[in-house]
Amino acid sequence: MLDREDIIAQLRRVPPNAPALRSARKRISRQVASISREGLLGLAYDLIDARLPRFVAYELVLNHKPTIESITETEVEKLGEGIANWGDIDSFSCFIAGQAWRDRRLPDRVVRDWARSADWCWGAPRSSAPSH
Repeated sequence: MLDREDIIAQLRRVPPNAPALRSARKRISRQVASISREGLLGLAYDLIDARLPRFVAYELVLNHKPTIESITETEVEKLGEGIANWGDIDSFSCFIAGQAWRDRRLPDRVVRDWARSADWCWGAPRSSAPSH
C-alpha cells in the first residue's frame, strides 16, 4: 500500500539539491511503478501541496507510463496550478505540458491561451485566467 506521508517524510530528509532529490525520485518511481494512475497523480498532488520541489512530482508523473500516456487536460492544469518561478515553469513545460501537447492530449488552443495569459506563469487556477 502506498504511504504518501512516508514518501513526503523521505523526501524531506533528502538534501535540497537536484542530484539528491532526483536520486530519491528514481527510488520512489521504482516503489510506485505498479500503482494506478490515479494513485500516482494523488501522490504528485500531495508532493506539490507539501511544497516539495515540483520537479520531483513532475518526474514521477513523467516516469509513470500509465499516467503520462493518458494524462488529461484537467490533470495537466491541476499539476500546473500555483507555479510561480522559472524552475517550476521549465519542469512543468518539459515534463508535463510539453509531453501532453506533443502526444495531442493537450489541445493547441490551451497552449495558445497560456501564451496569451496576463499571468506571466499562469500561477492562478485557469478558471481565473482572462478569457480570449
